[in-house]
Amino acid sequence: MKREVPKLVIRRGQPFRLQLHCNRPYNIEKDALSLVFAVADVEKPSFGHGTLIAVMLKNKSTDLGRSYEWGASVNAINGDILEILIKPPATALVTQWKLDIDSKILNGTVSKSYSLPSPFYCLFNPWCREDQVYLEGESKRMFFMNFSIKNCINFAQMKKLVMNTF
Repeated sequence: MKREVPKLVIRRGQPFRLQLHCNRPYNIEKDALSLVFAVADVEKPSFGHGTLIAVMLKNKSTDLGRSYEWGASVNAINGDILEILIKPPATALVTQWKLDIDSKILNGTVSKSYSLPSPFYCLFNPWCREDQVYLEGESKRMFFMNFSIKNCINFAQMKKLVMNTF
């Protein structure tokens, strides 16, 4: 029996951690990372339509930007493992996203890019005050969550099922 690789599911406006295993220790003084997010099923993503987003990695975990913008920062460095904190905005598109990580040594000419092997899902967040679906009270949030799960969470006006439910 083939085991399915779990998919990353995040919520708008809620930071999440991502561990990067580097080929050497990350050096805040010499290295630069940027994250490029693109809507997975858009043929030509663009900045103007909000389907392509570029974010520079900041060095302080307290600096994730405003609630309406993507943010990313260094959360911890442990040898060659770099933990970053990523915050999608409360207004992010609810869809599948691809992520590319671009790295460069400052003042150097060589850069490398890595693409996550599978897209991640960004969902509405009834716990986030800035999200349009924010709900006051835990009972309303639980009803929303149960309704969403029972109805198989469809995106793009119910055109295509994008997330398995168990």
